[in-house]
Amino acid sequence: MADHYRLLFEVTLNVPRLIGYVLHYCYLDRISKRLPISTASIRLAAQKYYETVVAQYFNRMNRFAMEPFERKLDRHNQQQMLRALITEARNVRRGITTGQIGGKFFEGLTNPPVSHFAVNPSMESLLSSLELNFLVTKYHEMRDKSGKDVSIYAFFYGLCETERFPWGYPRGRRDDRSYFVQRCFNYNAAIQQFLAKSQTIRCDTCGACFGMEKRDTIEFYKWRCPECQTGTCSVVALGDDFGREMDALNKDTMLPPVELEILETLNEEGVPMRAGEVATLVDATYQLVGRRTSKLHELGLVHKSSKDGITRSTITDTAKQRYFSGAEHGEGEVAQDE
Repeated sequence: MADHYRLLFEVTLNVPRLIGYVLHYCYLDRISKRLPISTASIRLAAQKYYETVVAQYFNRMNRFAMEPFERKLDRHNQQQMLRALITEARNVRRGITTGQIGGKFFEGLTNPPVSHFAVNPSMESLLSSLELNFLVTKYHEMRDKSGKDVSIYAFFYGLCETERFPWGYPRGRRDDRSYFVQRCFNYNAAIQQFLAKSQTIRCDTCGACFGMEKRDTIEFYKWRCPECQTGTCSVVALGDDFGREMDALNKDTMLPPVELEILETLNEEGVPMRAGEVATLVDATYQLVGRRTSKLHELGLVHKSSKDGITRSTITDTAKQRYFSGAEHGEGEVAQDE
């Protein structure tokens, strides 16, 4: 049981929402078949949650949510940042395995864990959106090999299962606590390189642009433009390519975010639900859910039925095919919560 408890903590980091999902999947896969919950089934449940719920969010919200372009662009940038972090983890793992990085510290490791990484505390705000949906989680505060403060982050366990990254650090090593403060796990440079490609600093008066590596200097001078000395600089996202993608989308299929959340809840639960039951899962009032499900019913996306004076809603096949067919085929991108 100690192994089960430890794994359940690593998979969920004690987040009630994640615990609920993981145990629900374990119930469907094991308990309902009169089988005990194994450690393998807990890992599989985390992977299923990531692939069927989390990994669909970016695509679904960017394609179908009626919301300001800036919000879609921010979500797009967060998606790209997560991809950059995963790519860096792959490169580190490959480098350790081939002996190109790490030296003697990693000798004897044939499948090195790369589930954690370190960043300067000043970069924590850049990871806040990813952390909000538990794609990454701040795990610890330590000092690196140079004696500087670093924040240790961990990827979501289900993501690591999908990417085939071992989660945690090697057990039984005398120096295991210093594993993730090795220099190869410092992702400051990877994040800075990503920002340099996706963001720039622009003056609102003369239009001059500056690389993100100059942010600290410009911020020190209260964001005054170094070029014209009168304008104020700010960080702007480079979203031209993404903007063209958004223009190509079919606006007729877009819905307000709360209606997408209602459909997602009905799709995940798979049973007829009262407005109050849906409301507790989408953080809205039952009156609002009742109005929105009526609208979705008129659009042919929700079926409403009454029994014993109680109205319940279910998602239609049309809505499943339009908004959630990617989840059934394991497609889609990584996601974040609002």
